[in-house]
Amino acid sequence: MPYTGPILLTGDMVASVSAANQVSNPNQPGFGMNLTNVQALGGPTATYRLVWVQNVNNPATTNEFLNGQGWQLQRYVGSGQPATDISPQSWSTVPGYSNLGPRHDIVSGVGAGDEYIVFQADNGLLLYNINGGLPATPTNLFYSGTDAAQNGGPGGDNDSQLDFSDSYGAYCFCDGTLIDTATGPVAVERLAVGDRVLTLDHGLQPIRWIGRREVTLAETVAHPKLLPVKVAAGAMGQGLPLRDLWLSPQHRVLVQSAIASRMAGPGGTLVAVTHLAGLPGITRARAPRAVNYVHVRLDRHEVVKAEGTWAETLLLGRQALQAMGPEARQELRLLFPGLVTGHEGAARPVLPGRAAKRLADRHARNAKLLLG
Repeated sequence: MPYTGPILLTGDMVASVSAANQVSNPNQPGFGMNLTNVQALGGPTATYRLVWVQNVNNPATTNEFLNGQGWQLQRYVGSGQPATDISPQSWSTVPGYSNLGPRHDIVSGVGAGDEYIVFQADNGLLLYNINGGLPATPTNLFYSGTDAAQNGGPGGDNDSQLDFSDSYGAYCFCDGTLIDTATGPVAVERLAVGDRVLTLDHGLQPIRWIGRREVTLAETVAHPKLLPVKVAAGAMGQGLPLRDLWLSPQHRVLVQSAIASRMAGPGGTLVAVTHLAGLPGITRARAPRAVNYVHVRLDRHEVVKAEGTWAETLLLGRQALQAMGPEARQELRLLFPGLVTGHEGAARPVLPGRAAKRLADRHARNAKLLLG
């Protein structure tokens, strides 16, 4: 999706860097980029934003950070809600980061990936990593050139560019999705906190939190990547899902096949539906329309039955939290103290984007079902 305005991030998603050095040579084992003295500018509760200030090359169609753009890093110093507070007095430009230029060309192109970007700053470099958790004390970090598009994270489309859509990301069910509960299938928008839903690993578990996001027709006209993905009835295999299942693009479903077992181990793996699009019956919505998205959170990350097939509940990771407004994040922090750090473990192995696309390609080439 194109740039829609300042990109909010937390203090541990951006870090100062002394230098970037090449390790080994391209196409050789161990090739990559060593970043020295990486130190986060703040913690997970500090709010920053990246603002595109120079060489704004058609923000209506530009979807990613590119060489030649000019960015600025600002920190929130106001007392309101950062997502809605646009008062100039509420944002302070961070010294040394008033003129940032994306540096994809650093270390033979390893300066950019689907989940991070290195900027040339006024003094030295700045690292922005959407996974967060950057070190609070100076630490050397290695980014592999052989897997530079992902570096171990779950997002991205494997083009070695950090897309704005990944910075803004979301994980939700669409209105109308039937979720299995203690009293039978219930439309997700009718669920309430306290309702018990069926989980794969822990039986019936109560809902602890529900979040909602209304995406307008105008928003989907401007940003088609906000449109959901349809998993048609039976597309997963074994007659599942029972009805068409509509999910936000980054929402993950459980794939249980021989191919998945070989790639991620027994028990299945969680794969974002955007990476499965193109397989028979799995398609991205194209026509703009209003969409109502619903987050469902239990005591922990779980896998629940949606239209008869298994799909994840909200995982409190960096991208999901960043996609929410500050009030929702604050509510989650109060409900789950110590958990909203972005480092929660997933209920099943999560295939990162590049591996997820390999999985989809292997299923397509071998005409294998996702539930084999």
